[in-house]
Amino acid sequence: MIYIVHIPNKTERITIAAEVQKILHIYKEFIPGKENGIYDCDIGIKSTVNKSQLKQILGLIKRRGYNYQKRESRADSAITL
Repeated sequence: MIYIVHIPNKTERITIAAEVQKILHIYKEFIPGKENGIYDCDIGIKSTVNKSQLKQILGLIKRRGYNYQKRESRADSAITL
């Protein structure tokens, strides 16, 4: 599953990405769209998460006043900011 969050402010994007990474134990950063040349965002975090971690991350996003979209994915869970 892929979760997409639109955060217009670059500083806020970096801050939230750092907070998400603190929740995750193992993750991989990536640039979404790099392979196909279509860039939708500039920060991506890939990880396999448990339900507790997912709830913490989605709660963090909602508390900051942002919404997210879910998309089906081929592999691991990913959060793109």
